[in-house]
Amino acid sequence: MSLSKLRQHTANSQKSQLTSLCFHTYCSLYQEQKDQIAYYHQQSVSHPGPNSAYYLRKEMGHRIGLVLVGIVTWFFGPLYLLSRIATLLFPVFIPIYLYANNVFVWSVFMPNNEDLVKIDWLQVVMITIYLALMLVLLLLYLLTGHQQFLSFHIMPSRENVPDIKDVELATKWINEIRNHYYGVSAVPIRKAIVIDAFGVDIGPIIISYLPADDHFEGMQEIVMAKTL
Repeated sequence: MSLSKLRQHTANSQKSQLTSLCFHTYCSLYQEQKDQIAYYHQQSVSHPGPNSAYYLRKEMGHRIGLVLVGIVTWFFGPLYLLSRIATLLFPVFIPIYLYANNVFVWSVFMPNNEDLVKIDWLQVVMITIYLALMLVLLLLYLLTGHQQFLSFHIMPSRENVPDIKDVELATKWINEIRNHYYGVSAVPIRKAIVIDAFGVDIGPIIISYLPADDHFEGMQEIVMAKTL
């Protein structure tokens, strides 16, 4: 079972798919305005007469809101994101640009640098500290990003993990999860062994008599758990 399959086969794939989740969260306000327009339009059609004018005014207000929210969502939002990325990477661009023009930022630390173009000490210290902090941030991202990515796959379609205070119920759920995992791993192998032993004619008949979901009591004693 791959992680992508685990994200696809959930009760709500919009929340378990990373791309769909980010897009849905970003466009939630825009989608809310569209839903309100559809609601008040339906109400104005269903209630003709004096009440129709009220629903039409509400619909027009949400249409204006849709235009304003759309401008922020589809123009200013991406523009702000690009500006943040440019601001973050601009100090990285400076040494590259200077080096392309035969100016090495850290030439003040090099011996025999009389013939080299030197930059003021304050500017060198500032850009060095900034790049060092960016390197620390990148290392932290590499160390924790993989763990956070794996943690996302624990019940990915839910916003929070339910608190199970009943020990018997928790044990039952753990056994069901373990049996399902062992079934996903073992049942395809079992089918392949049966078909390989009895052929494609008799094998499927034998498999049809076998349970689709087995109970694997004692399997945890012979399968070594691995911490990701």
